[in-house]
Amino acid sequence: MEWTGARYADKPTVEVRTWIDAPPARVWEVVSDIELMPAMSSELQSVEWLDGADRQGVGARFLGRSRHEALGEWEATSYVVEFEPERVFGWAVGDSASPSARWRFRLEPKDGGTGLSEWVQLGPARSGLSFAIDQMPDKEQKIVFVRMREFERNMAATLEHIKTLAEFSAAWQAWHAGQQARLADPHGFLAITSIHWLTETPERFDDAPGAWRTGPDGVTVELAGDEELVIDGAAVRGRHSFGVIPERGGVNAIWGDAVIEVAKRGGYDIVRPRHPDTPLRLQFAGTPAYPPHPRWSVTGRYVPFDEPRPTTVGAAVDGLQHVYDAPGRIEFELDGQPLSLTAFPGHGPGSLMVLFTDATSGVTTYAANRVLRVAAPGPDGLVALDFNRAANLPCAYTDLATCPLPPPENRLPVAIEAGEKIPAGRR
Repeated sequence: MEWTGARYADKPTVEVRTWIDAPPARVWEVVSDIELMPAMSSELQSVEWLDGADRQGVGARFLGRSRHEALGEWEATSYVVEFEPERVFGWAVGDSASPSARWRFRLEPKDGGTGLSEWVQLGPARSGLSFAIDQMPDKEQKIVFVRMREFERNMAATLEHIKTLAEFSAAWQAWHAGQQARLADPHGFLAITSIHWLTETPERFDDAPGAWRTGPDGVTVELAGDEELVIDGAAVRGRHSFGVIPERGGVNAIWGDAVIEVAKRGGYDIVRPRHPDTPLRLQFAGTPAYPPHPRWSVTGRYVPFDEPRPTTVGAAVDGLQHVYDAPGRIEFELDGQPLSLTAFPGHGPGSLMVLFTDATSGVTTYAANRVLRVAAPGPDGLVALDFNRAANLPCAYTDLATCPLPPPENRLPVAIEAGEKIPAGRR
């Protein structure tokens, strides 16, 4: 900021701008949440709505308490004087007609993201700065300049905080939307109508064509008459062998608008039809989740075992067990508390999967498990643990899933208030 020579009576202003890689709606969520303000400011210590208000609107009041090394501690009531969702949020400190300062955030769509500015004007009413000027009137211009330069520096830091939160939130929203889309897919887990455990005795089912059995040579189906399945793009009639299906593997066969999943879970061959018109899928309204926040994204260290450890865990289905070759554990800290989680192999090369519960399980999050996908460790063994992306497994939504449960050591003693919550109707 360059020297202006402004005096307090000139109502000096300063403005700071930035660009955020997130839509205005996402930026607005951060900008308009006054409870976030103290975490973004080196001066503001606390803020609360007055008069029972719990949301913004012109005329609403809030009380802020601040502290400054030279100016001391003070509190001030502010009035919302500008409020246009996703465009502008402004407030006046003190008397709204003659405030000691005016502040404003302004948003505009820009280059696929959001242009954000923060603006402040001093005066015309007296403020804490006025007392400093009273004591040294010959230095008024310097006092004003130093204060405006402080504002500029603090505002730049505030915008950087907002940028971090908004972009973090936007990335999380994209992830969460993808999760919901997969669940709502016409042939996703919400479309499952039943789970059939195959034996050596052929058996027909109401929601799938053919007579199904399993044996040493794997799964076979005998299709009668005009019954037909499409497998890997080829129409199949009569007898078809799926062969021996590997554990946690599966084949999807198309039957009209349905998909017949043929899979192996916990050592058992199963048939699990998926029909897009199931009430569970049609009535799905999304999964509730905690608001994302960077504090739940931490760095951990992957510690490989000398050899993968076969680890047996339970399942959402009574009596069923899953066995994973655990390659190592992840050590990390939350709020200074050292923690660790046994990791299982993930879907991608070198990636990991962590099954866990915590103090929120059965309270706000699904009781049996949640899963966290972890990218492959770096050369130094560091991994990113973003608990904002702790996701429900299919068993959180349907009893027709065979999801694995966490190993005992993955029952965290802390509350992970992040990620997906209990789906509606599944408490």
